[in-house]
Amino acid sequence: MNLILFRKDELSKDGTSVDLPPKDPRTKHILGHLKKVDGDSLIVGLIASNWKGKGILRITKNSSSDACYAIDFGVDVRTSLETNNHPDNNNETNHDEIVLVLSLPFPKRLKLLWAQIAAFGVTRICIVRGSLSDPAYKRTSAITKEVYEPLILEGMSQGCHTRAVTVDVEAEQVLCRAVLERLNLVGDDDTNKQQDHRIARIFLDCETNLPPCRIAILESLANDGTENKSSSDDNKTTIVLAIGSERGWTEDEANLFHQAGYKSATLGRSVLRVDTAVIAGLGIVSATLDELRQEECHKNNDRKRKQET
Repeated sequence: MNLILFRKDELSKDGTSVDLPPKDPRTKHILGHLKKVDGDSLIVGLIASNWKGKGILRITKNSSSDACYAIDFGVDVRTSLETNNHPDNNNETNHDEIVLVLSLPFPKRLKLLWAQIAAFGVTRICIVRGSLSDPAYKRTSAITKEVYEPLILEGMSQGCHTRAVTVDVEAEQVLCRAVLERLNLVGDDDTNKQQDHRIARIFLDCETNLPPCRIAILESLANDGTENKSSSDDNKTTIVLAIGSERGWTEDEANLFHQAGYKSATLGRSVLRVDTAVIAGLGIVSATLDELRQEECHKNNDRKRKQET
């Protein structure tokens, strides 16, 4: 855990601390893995917010000699959220989003992927069932909240993310236009019409004559008219990435995605396993978003300097 996460309902009444039970996985991690002692600092964050900061571990003994654990924030988290006065300059203040559309893979592989996906800062995971996915997979426990929620929190902690991850599972029906529409994953939805919102929808394929994933993202954003939209830290960029299961997508499914506004792209000449493709694809998406955000910051800084002169 690079970031110790907690929920809003775990805050103390004054919003300045959190009590941790001795058997809580976070307590065991703090004491056993991080080797923290009373008075040591920790990096902490509030789930479903952009609040991150430092906390101090406090260990006390009660009358029965049992240790009590708490993390003291030194600030009122609720007030910090209301006033947007966060103690950490690296908070997730922008609204960029990564949406992963994944055709239901081998269940054991999916269990290993949940945490990896969340570590990249993915904000929405849509599990669908492609034509080549084994129909029996739709009954796996790997797509139940009891299994994926703790794994997603593990990934969020690893990647130092506090934004909540939405999971949508549409595994009963084989992928079709109706499924994409129910998930709001088609190119003619209302979000693409917002002036401050730019979006790229990418469909990964194994064809070697396709543009690389990064190039496809940049081309999609350019074709979306983003060059005519003002650059601002408040602008929102969403990248939707569709990845097939072990046997990939069918030609009909490729056509379905194209009709829904997706641009085909490749991760290179190698034929990758689904778990490798997910990690490689999300790595490219995450890096491209960072690149775009840095470019916007440079442009805004240049604009401010010109206005000052």
